[in-house]
Amino acid sequence: EKDMTHPGLTPTVTRMLHDKLYEKRKVAALEIEKLVKTYTSNENTQDIQRVISLLAAEFTLSQNSHSRKGGLIGLAACAIALGNQHIQPHLESLIKPVLICSSDPDSRMRYFACESLYNIVKVSRADTLPYFSELFDALSKLSADPDPNVRNGSDLLDRLLKDIVTETPTFDVTAFVSLLRERMYTKKQFTRRFLVQWLKCVMSIPEVDILVFLPELLDPLLLILGDPSKEIRNMCQSTLGEFQTMIQKSPDKVDFNNMANIIITHSQSEDLLIQERSLNWLVHFISLAGSVVLKYLSGILGAILPTLAHEDVQQLFSHIRETAKRANVSLMKLITPALDKEQTDQTFFSNHRSPIYYYAIVYNYQNNVTNVAKSANPTFYFVVKFHFNFKPNTNLPLTEIVDVFTEHLDFDSTYTKSAVIRWITHLLIKIPYSIFDHVEKIFTEVMKRLSDPADDVVLLTLECMAEMASSVAGTPIDSQVFVGTRLKYIYIYIRQEISEGFLFLVNTSLHTSNTPLVLNVYFTKFISRLLRYFKNDQDLLEKRSSFIIRQLCALLHAENVFRALSSSLTFSKEQQELEDPRFCSHAIKKLNTILMTSSELSELREKLKNKSGKENSDLFCCLYKSWCHNPVAAICLCLLTQNYQHCCTLLQKFSDFELTVDLLMELDKLVQLLESPIFAYLRLQLLEGTCRQHLTKCLYSLLMLLPQSRSFDTLHHRLNCVPDSTLLPALSHDSEPGNRLVDVDFNQLFKHFVDVQLRHAEFKRHSRLQASIT
Repeated sequence: EKDMTHPGLTPTVTRMLHDKLYEKRKVAALEIEKLVKTYTSNENTQDIQRVISLLAAEFTLSQNSHSRKGGLIGLAACAIALGNQHIQPHLESLIKPVLICSSDPDSRMRYFACESLYNIVKVSRADTLPYFSELFDALSKLSADPDPNVRNGSDLLDRLLKDIVTETPTFDVTAFVSLLRERMYTKKQFTRRFLVQWLKCVMSIPEVDILVFLPELLDPLLLILGDPSKEIRNMCQSTLGEFQTMIQKSPDKVDFNNMANIIITHSQSEDLLIQERSLNWLVHFISLAGSVVLKYLSGILGAILPTLAHEDVQQLFSHIRETAKRANVSLMKLITPALDKEQTDQTFFSNHRSPIYYYAIVYNYQNNVTNVAKSANPTFYFVVKFHFNFKPNTNLPLTEIVDVFTEHLDFDSTYTKSAVIRWITHLLIKIPYSIFDHVEKIFTEVMKRLSDPADDVVLLTLECMAEMASSVAGTPIDSQVFVGTRLKYIYIYIRQEISEGFLFLVNTSLHTSNTPLVLNVYFTKFISRLLRYFKNDQDLLEKRSSFIIRQLCALLHAENVFRALSSSLTFSKEQQELEDPRFCSHAIKKLNTILMTSSELSELREKLKNKSGKENSDLFCCLYKSWCHNPVAAICLCLLTQNYQHCCTLLQKFSDFELTVDLLMELDKLVQLLESPIFAYLRLQLLEGTCRQHLTKCLYSLLMLLPQSRSFDTLHHRLNCVPDSTLLPALSHDSEPGNRLVDVDFNQLFKHFVDVQLRHAEFKRHSRLQASIT
């Protein structure tokens, strides 16, 4: 008997579908299954659809929960009865009512919805895929259901759907990735687990090229890596590891450009695991993409440099720092001279005898005309051919990179500051012409690091300044410079008649042994700024000046450094109002101590002590003019250079000075220095006939200036050790040179000494007057 209210269903079946007992609803479902099978065998499609519509409308949408449950089990029975061959036309009518019930407030209803969907999908298999987005959306919600039974039910359906996707070659991966990505930004743990599992499932399908979609998935994946659940973090790490393996095998399929900014952003994450993994990916990308990543160098450096500051001993902190170091080293290897503005193509033709004369070649960029200066001496020539192209040959965002450097130079971390300075030095070496466009800003910021408390930072700063001061991209000092427009003309000017000891000094730190050292205008600028720092920072002068100057001498050759320092400290008539005599005296005292005692200046000491000629005389005069700021330092320089007669003249002038405690203490230190191995030659000269008279007079003059003290006794005992004159070689007054440097105008130097000391005396009187007024 059929129920006329519910066509196709008997009253008994209808009543049992409304029953609260599951067993009775199950019996009704079996009856529906038999009925639908009969309709199917008779190809009675309309009655089948009428039964399905009845179950959907009258039962699954009923206000009665038991009726809804009956509708769900009835729809599942219809699907089973239809079988895989006949379900496709009715699939939409079967799935949609069940999906509505999957979001029912009643947890039991959601569970039965999972059960019903499972049966429908199990029968329909691949025919379900057109409804995949609706099913996936429902599953993503059910996977995070608060009821564990519902989650278990959804897991069964989830596994079934994965099996279907895996075995279906026509699965729409593009649509799936879109679904996946928009849901991966959720913070629900169960949903995150569900989504990552689905991603791993699709990754396992051989026919699917998931790498194409990596730029869309990488950002949410890295965010999931920060989940509090260890299980989810491990699952996410595993997925990222699989992606890295795929990239290693097929790097040509990876869109590095679309992922670079994602990696850079997450490399700065506050979550340490995300940061560590992102840096690991960064290292991976650098090794595979190579120079492609250079366009993102400013962003990468902005991510890497702060992580170098991690000093925590925890394993993760240490791993982050080491990974950042690897990334940093890999990036530095990508910077090559090929990235610079096209450099000089040099061809040398020489047929010369020493000294060498240099001739400038001017290359006209627009007209392609080369002009060669004629030789002043036709017996030999030295031709240098230059070709320049001032169009940058690099995609490096140098302006942004320099901004990153200046920002991170203010960090407290020694590691970060050191890395920044190493980078600047590296760029100066590899791409000097390009980086010199920004050198002014770099110079100012790097110079500030000279007062850094860390010796390593100061040393790196000096190396950077040395490279900048000797860079081929800078304008050489002491050169004849022609005025021209950079875009039209490129001028190369080289100093004429260069002695081997000055411009051909070897920079052993930054150049090969055969590379001549040519200093540019930034050397002079650096020396001037350095002296200003010493003047304004007494602590820097006292504690760091020796270290700084010694390292500079090792990097840029002692003679260059001392010439420049001496020239800057020498009084000039134009700037005498701006000079500070007290600072100059103190600075020369420091420089003299360095000159006399430091191993880095042994070569310069030997040159001053033993060599003669115009070049050495010029060097002595250059130093002497500034050494006059400190009378004891001037005496010491004269003793070192064996200009004993002039030394006697200076010591006699001491009678006009105010013998202050400070001056006597300096004389005391001078006596101690005379007893050191550096002045062993001087002590032996007391036994020689060539210069004994003036030297002995010097030492006795010094002795007479000293008060009765230990130094007095020391010098007195030394002079008493000199044998009687009858036992020494006879003196020949006609041939004895009072000063070793015979081509120096010592009268003019003495006049300069007196003039400087008068200025010092005037400065002292003025200072005392000012102090008495205040």
